[in-house]
Amino acid sequence: LHYMRMERQLGRTLVLPRAHQVRKDKRAWTPAPRRVHAMWYVPDGNEYFPLSLVYNMSTLSEYQPSVELADLWALPSGYGTVGPAAEGSGARKRRIDLLFVAGRTGPGGQACVEGAEQRNFLFNGVQGVVVGDLRCAPQRYTAELQKLAHVRSIGFADAFDQVPEQQAHELVPFLRFVRPIYTAAEEFVQAHFGEEPFLAVHWRRADFKLTRGGRSDVLLEVDAFIERVESALLSRGLSRLYLATDATEEDDLARIRERLDPRRFSWVANADETDMQVAMDVANIEIAICAMAAFFLGTRTSNYSLTVREERRARGHPDETHNFLAFKQDATD
Repeated sequence: LHYMRMERQLGRTLVLPRAHQVRKDKRAWTPAPRRVHAMWYVPDGNEYFPLSLVYNMSTLSEYQPSVELADLWALPSGYGTVGPAAEGSGARKRRIDLLFVAGRTGPGGQACVEGAEQRNFLFNGVQGVVVGDLRCAPQRYTAELQKLAHVRSIGFADAFDQVPEQQAHELVPFLRFVRPIYTAAEEFVQAHFGEEPFLAVHWRRADFKLTRGGRSDVLLEVDAFIERVESALLSRGLSRLYLATDATEEDDLARIRERLDPRRFSWVANADETDMQVAMDVANIEIAICAMAAFFLGTRTSNYSLTVREERRARGHPDETHNFLAFKQDATD
């Protein structure tokens, strides 16, 4: 969303990277000495997907002219890392005239060295990219980028910039899932709820047990979770529940099934054997299902819950129809 807005302000064509999907390493969800963020992922669960498998490119182009990186550079088919283009292969030149990297370490752990032209840079899983000018610091300000109108192509690596909620609200109507995602969600809701209104809940667990373990306004243990959901169902006059969660504790899930009888698109959370594209589709279908609910309870600080909220706004649900599972001390439902 940040780059959609920025490229429009700059009057440039937005080049869409491949979506980088990594598989979470459950072994890292248990606290351990000197645990670092990078250790939450395993390198063999590492794939790249064209964004056109996820988002509707026609809708996006209504906001900003755009092209996928795979098309711009004529990348070979497949979802893994792409090797350097062979001489005489007919592949288009893979070049970025000016690249901003978020820190001194670039993609794949390669060192970010400013100065001379880089001829074998790894960018978005593509090897052998030529970088004319490398900057080892992020650049988020449109005013500074407007001074670079003479530079043909500008790129950003390892950037995780977000936009304020109000700006996101204005942009999300142009960032829509592909039709099969919505069709699967609609068919599921019709089959399991019909026309009956329901409550949707996103209960984030997994890595949050490590990263948010001390925050009572974020995490709820199973007893508190059940009590909160039962209260929300009663106060909203609802009797049906949809649950989206990455929880893997079977005892807790069994208690939830017994007490709340929720519906789920899949009871398999981050299964090691699950195809990564299937896992991505399931996650997005669940977002669409949650967006169809009469009321939604999410997990505070979770980008997944935030995405559901934005999807709900795009569907016309007022803000009064979503809240968080865990209360802040001074908050009420």
